[in-house]
Amino acid sequence: MKIYHGFLVVLIVFGYSTNAIGQKTKTKKNSDVEIIDFGGTENRKKTREVSHPIILKTSPIMPLFGKALVEAEYGINDYLSLEVGVGPTFKSVLDQKVSFLDELYGSDYYCESTNWSYDVCDDFSDLSIRKQGVGLRFELEPKLYLASEALEGTSISLVLRYTNNNFKAQPVSGAANSYTRLPEFSFKENQRFLDYIVRLNYQTLFPKLSFEYFLGGGIRKENSLRQDIGADNAYSAVGSASVNSKRSYFVLDFGMRIGFQL
Repeated sequence: MKIYHGFLVVLIVFGYSTNAIGQKTKTKKNSDVEIIDFGGTENRKKTREVSHPIILKTSPIMPLFGKALVEAEYGINDYLSLEVGVGPTFKSVLDQKVSFLDELYGSDYYCESTNWSYDVCDDFSDLSIRKQGVGLRFELEPKLYLASEALEGTSISLVLRYTNNNFKAQPVSGAANSYTRLPEFSFKENQRFLDYIVRLNYQTLFPKLSFEYFLGGGIRKENSLRQDIGADNAYSAVGSASVNSKRSYFVLDFGMRIGFQL
């Protein structure tokens, strides 16, 4: 029994001494601590060095459709970014070969004028009778990345876009049932679009470049001032008036962008 009590006393004294030494070690100000680096710290430093918070980007295919946009994406944090773009609108390189878009955006024929007793149907998409000038395009796009990849990977965005297109159409002459177009382009027209788009984006970052593609859809609100042709009857002199057209419709939004990391 004495041996047992003696062993118990030794354990208590050892435990107390160990605890006291541990507490002393914790409060020692200049205690040496050895840190073993398995490479994670260096990798994190390299990751921060190659992380670029601003990307300048544009789409090489947009000029085919009569628009250009230079955009800047700024990374707010690992999940959020804000992208702003501005650029001109102009005559499409494809000209009238983009008529398939009418099937997506609806017809541009207008045959419901109240300016005339005898209305002549107007085709607002006919670029053979009008010239397109330079307009303006502005886009604001906040993005939410689905993983903390710092401007890389899949994201969901809400796009607010304003577009202004300017045209000059040929005036008309003759009777309503057999009119002709005059050679000059003097009748001013304009289109204003306000788009609300939801996009799904995917972006890949390279050492200095970026590549992104997206697909989305939403609502377009159009407010246009266009040429309206008509007359009092089929045999009276034809004339041109202005008509204000307002409508809303669904738009499909897709494309790709390449960028340069600052």
